[in-house]
Amino acid sequence: MSYDSPLFAQTKIVRKGCMSMGEQTRFHPGDKVPNDGLYMEIGETGNSVETPAILDLKAGEEFPTCANQDRVWIRVPKKMR
Repeated sequence: MSYDSPLFAQTKIVRKGCMSMGEQTRFHPGDKVPNDGLYMEIGETGNSVETPAILDLKAGEEFPTCANQDRVWIRVPKKMR
């Protein structure tokens, strides 16, 4: 397949060449906050962090940098609020 084909032009490619499907649940520093709420940092593989940062963010703000470059932000689950 060539890069100038119509199929390639219609494809939205996101981080690391993955295709975007469904709602995004993990956010990287600099991404825009989709909804108001509490967000916490976790390890990139989904592992919990000993002392995670938990922030109350508003829609449209940018996620701040994490304490470690291998961490990402997730919305705090309702059962933990």
